[in-house]
Amino acid sequence: MIILEQNNRIIIELLEQKFANAKEGAKPESVNVTFADFDGVLYKMSNPDGVKTRIILSIALKFYAELQQHGADDLLRRIYGGHMRATPESGFNVTLEYDLSALPDNTSELVQKASALKRNCFASVFEKYFEFQEAGKEGHKRAVINYQEDETMYIEAKADRVTVIFSTVFKDQQGAPQQADMNLSPAELGHHDGNYHLDGVHVSEGMKRMIIDLQRHWLNEYHTSREKCLVELTEKLHQEFMQDQQKIRADLLQQFKEELEQTRIDLDNKHRENLKMESAKLIEKHKRELLAAKKKQWCWSCENEAIYHCCWNTAYCSVECQQGHWQTHRKFCRRKKGNNAGGQGAPGANAAQQAIAQQAAQQQQ
Repeated sequence: MIILEQNNRIIIELLEQKFANAKEGAKPESVNVTFADFDGVLYKMSNPDGVKTRIILSIALKFYAELQQHGADDLLRRIYGGHMRATPESGFNVTLEYDLSALPDNTSELVQKASALKRNCFASVFEKYFEFQEAGKEGHKRAVINYQEDETMYIEAKADRVTVIFSTVFKDQQGAPQQADMNLSPAELGHHDGNYHLDGVHVSEGMKRMIIDLQRHWLNEYHTSREKCLVELTEKLHQEFMQDQQKIRADLLQQFKEELEQTRIDLDNKHRENLKMESAKLIEKHKRELLAAKKKQWCWSCENEAIYHCCWNTAYCSVECQQGHWQTHRKFCRRKKGNNAGGQGAPGANAAQQAIAQQAAQQQQ
C-alpha cells in the first residue's frame, strides 16, 4: 500500500533535525540532498554557497509555467513571505531559504509549510476556480495542466460546482479500465448528459467514454470522502468549540480574581485612610481636652475639680477633703500663717464659712 500525504516526509525529518540542532547550539552540518516525489517533482535541500547556517529548499515541476498563469507565485509569496527567494536556484522553479541563527521559538509551522510546498504550488489553480464558483462566474476558460507526459488535468468552474477531470492515455489494454468491470451507479448532480463537460473538447469517442467512466468513479469516491471529511470536520469543530469554552471560562475566572483582588486592595486603602483620619481627630481631641484640663485645678484628695485654694499646687473640692488632708498637709503648707486666725484649725475653715454664708444669702434673696 502506498500512503499518499500532502506533506513530504523527507522534508519534515530533515528540517526538524536541522532546526532542533540549531536550537540546542550544536555545530551546524552541511546538507546536500536531492530526492523525488510523485508527479515528476524533484526536491533539493542544500546550503547556499556552502554557508552551513543557512538552508535552501528548492522544487522543480515540469508544469510550473502553467501554474504561474493561475497565480502560483503570488500564492507562494503570501504563504512563505520572506522565506521565498525572489530568484530560485538554477534548474528549479521555487526556492525557500531558512536562517538557522534566526529561528522562531516554534518552528513546527515552518516545517509544515515547507513540507507542503508541492501542495501549495497546486493550490493556486484550485483556489482561483473555487473563487469563480463562489462568485457564480461562468464562461472562464478551463485550466489545462499537463502535469505528466500522458496525463492532463482539466479544471472548470460552474455556478454550482468545480469540475476536475484527469485525462490519462494508457499505453496497453491491461491498464485501461473496461466498461463491463465498472458497475458503479452514476453520481452526477443535476440533469445533464454525461459528456456535458466535454463539449468543445476534441477527443476521440473512446477517450470520452473513458473520461466519463473515470468521472463517475471519482464522483463516487468524492461523496465518500466528503462524508468522512464532514464527520472529521464536525468533530474538530466540536473540540475547538469546547476548547474555546474552556479558555473563555478560564479567562473570565482570571478576570474575576483580578477584579476581586483589586477591590480588596481599594477597600483596604480606603479603610486605612479612614483609620488615619479618625486617629488624627482623636489625637486632636485628646490634645484639646488635655489643654483644657491643664487650665483647671483639681482636688488633692479625690481629683474632682477644686473650688477651695489652700496654697501653691494644693486645692480641694470640698471642706471635707481639705480637713481630711490637713493633718498631713499642715507640715508642708506654704500658706501664710496670718491668714489662719492665729494658726488654729484647718486653713480652709474661714473659706468654708464664707461659702456657707454666701449660700444662705442667696437662699434669702
